[in-house]
Amino acid sequence: MAYNNPMTLPCRQIQRNGRKAPLPAYQTAGAAAMDVHAFLDEPVTIQPGCRALIPTGLCMAIPKNYGGFLLGRSGLAAKFGVSLTNSVGLIDADYRGELKVNLINHG
Repeated sequence: MAYNNPMTLPCRQIQRNGRKAPLPAYQTAGAAAMDVHAFLDEPVTIQPGCRALIPTGLCMAIPKNYGGFLLGRSGLAAKFGVSLTNSVGLIDADYRGELKVNLINHG
């Protein structure tokens, strides 16, 4: 099925300490979805069995009647034991705050 009406998703990049948050991007030609990146002022260590809310520096305006999804990367889980705390993160259409990713270290 071909889609002829691609959706535009307004995305605002937060600026901190003279830096602008990176926009989501496809990392390979065959990628199924875009990657988001942590937007940190300093490194974060998540101790084994603990979790942390990681900022992305992005605010999105998801259209009414739609939702956004955060999916974990299998490579992070396999290599480092890090995954999303709730497996799939849902971003509601009426949320306009900074997108943060809740990660857990299973190690």
